[in-house]
Amino acid sequence: MRIFFPLFLLIFCISSAWAEGPPAMPPARVVVSQVALRDTAATSDMIGVLYFERVSELSGEIAGLAAAVNVVEGDLVKQGQSLLSLDTGLLDKEIELQQAILAQIDVKIERVKKDIGRFEKLIKRHATSEKAHDDLLFDHRVLENERMAQFARVEKLQLEKKKSVVNAPFTGIILRKNVEKGSWVVPGSPVLTVASSSDVFVKVSVSENILQFLQQESRLPVRIHALKRQVDGVYMGIKPLADAKTKNIVLKVRLPELTGIAENMSATVSVPVSHRQLLKIIPRDALVKYQGKDFVYTVKEGKAALMPVHIVAFLGRDVGVDDVHIEAGMSLVVDGNDRLRPDQPIQIVDGS
Repeated sequence: MRIFFPLFLLIFCISSAWAEGPPAMPPARVVVSQVALRDTAATSDMIGVLYFERVSELSGEIAGLAAAVNVVEGDLVKQGQSLLSLDTGLLDKEIELQQAILAQIDVKIERVKKDIGRFEKLIKRHATSEKAHDDLLFDHRVLENERMAQFARVEKLQLEKKKSVVNAPFTGIILRKNVEKGSWVVPGSPVLTVASSSDVFVKVSVSENILQFLQQESRLPVRIHALKRQVDGVYMGIKPLADAKTKNIVLKVRLPELTGIAENMSATVSVPVSHRQLLKIIPRDALVKYQGKDFVYTVKEGKAALMPVHIVAFLGRDVGVDDVHIEAGMSLVVDGNDRLRPDQPIQIVDGS
């Protein structure tokens, strides 16, 4: 009996403790934020796709052999950057030849000028005829015209050499490359396709009835799924063609300049679906999911109280709700709510 008495005493003590109720949960250290009021519109999340509004198909202006292709698909390029250059060996030799001819003409002009000067002195002494002097003047004029024509030929060849390089018309991204080193480039045949990185849009199809709730250049939250990023888009209008059957229209939402994107990536746009109204604004960090529904923790008598919320507007890092039981100024847990339990004691700490 002495052996079993301590074990019996331990079981008796534990049973007595549980009879008085489970052990109390320790206070949870949390950060809170207050509910605000804002005049805004209800929104609905709608799926759209990314596209480039400004796309240019580049081609060579002269024919030639591609000596260097300096980019690949997906490269980011700056305005004026050299993308492709043609072989200019023959062109360089032709420029040298025409410049030499131009130099010969300059020598002839210099000689005629000196002859004209000598004949002018002879005319004053009546030592030569005026016809001989006039012939020299005409020769000089002919040479000057030849010089202008030859100078134009040299300029034309130099312009052709300049156009043997294909430069980026604007800062953007290379979408397609249709040429490799050694390929023969034909004028007018696309060699590269570049899209402006400053003109990235999302197009999203919506009912025509939603137009009444949109204002030009209003800001719309956009989530880029592949990048796991949220940015502010700007509503820029609609594509001027509605679907003949559904009557849906396509909204155009401009995005800020982004990297790592591709045409036809998916994005979610929070589109206004009502007129503006007074909503309670809460941080997204306050939301917790339970059985697929949205809840928040508020503070009642120093304990956590779980309350459902109905989200009607997505506003960047905040959401707008219209629940009657959510009041302006109410404290909501925004940090530490992932480990809270209803009725658990709370210790509020400074989140700064």
